[in-house]
Amino acid sequence: MANDAGVLVSGGAGVMRYPIPGYAVVHERGTVVFDTGLHETLMTSTDELGGLAKVFTVELAPEDLVERRLTERGLEPAQVTHVVNSHLHFDHCGRNGPFAHATTLVQRAEWEAAQRPGRTTYVGVPFDEVAAGHVQLLDGAHDVFGDGTVMCVPTPGHTVGHQSLLVQPDGGAGGRGALLVGDACYLASMLAEDVLPPFAFDADEQRRTYDVLRRFEHDGTRLLYSHDVAHWDRVPATLATT
Repeated sequence: MANDAGVLVSGGAGVMRYPIPGYAVVHERGTVVFDTGLHETLMTSTDELGGLAKVFTVELAPEDLVERRLTERGLEPAQVTHVVNSHLHFDHCGRNGPFAHATTLVQRAEWEAAQRPGRTTYVGVPFDEVAAGHVQLLDGAHDVFGDGTVMCVPTPGHTVGHQSLLVQPDGGAGGRGALLVGDACYLASMLAEDVLPPFAFDADEQRRTYDVLRRFEHDGTRLLYSHDVAHWDRVPATLATT
């Protein structure tokens, strides 16, 4: 997508064009998809976005859909056992539909906020598809496979129930791993310079989340940001953790 930089970065100028990524985490007991990107209808129309269509320019082709990307990497949608949505904005849960057979992991606070009347920040979300399978509502940190290797980590601020995904070999014993940040922080430079976005559910909460991210980074965890195009160019297509 693309938009005026000031939408994402306080004081930003010019146009930002950035990726809308998803990640597949392959575990011996299942495959997790973290964030599912944009809905297929956005290839031809932005009507579902309402007023947001004036803010965001969407670039989406059939080969960009999450199930096509999985197939390119030798994974079939039927192999996916879990979907973890960082939060329920349209660019992070728009393509849950192909995974209705999987368990969807969402923080309870996020789910409830997205259901409230007048939920203007959650426009364009295909809730019927997000809710089509088994939705497991989380109340805090969650160990997906019970061995410490794939962990949902609450990182609120951007939204009330935002979560990131920690992927680490040996349950973290080796001090390695990666944190899929989602929108807890848009850009690496924003974390380094302590710059908040102009819009957030709770700015104080997001500052606390920034401190959490810094602690992970200090301990040797690699932070993978969703919308940082400069950072994205340095992320390998496959990131092995074992």
